[in-house]
Amino acid sequence: MHVVSARAGHANPSVTLNIYAHLLPGQQEGAAAVVDAALTAALQE
Repeated sequence: MHVVSARAGHANPSVTLNIYAHLLPGQQEGAAAVVDAALTAALQE
């Protein structure tokens, strides 16, 4: 995200996310699933 933000000339990644977040529906759910899987695997070790 930092690279995209810098290339777009935004002050920081938050600006980029505020502008383009609506284009990425479902990303939060996908990220949550990845984190959940990683934590579940770590707890089972």
